Amino acid sequence: AYAFRPMLIKPSLVPRDQWILLNWAVQLSFDAAVLYFLGWRSMLYLLLSSFFAGSIHPTAGHFISEHYVMEGRAETYSYYGP
Repeated sequence: AYAFRPMLIKPSLVPRDQWILLNWAVQLSFDAAVLYFLGWRSMLYLLLSSFFAGSIHPTAGHFISEHYVMEGRAETYSYYGP
């Protein structure tokens, strides 16, 4: 869910171009390959490990304190490129 947050909260900041489409195609192809060659248990392992790494683990709380805005309008981002 954390990976989809920028697209849901501020969709105007997410570019809609060929790179996004390529990213989705590569990710879905990888997921399909994992399912085909390794099975559902491997995909479940990857999904659950991502969930536990960023959610209920005690050290994952820094996401809330560092990146979520409680007052004001601007969120914190680390990218300062063009």
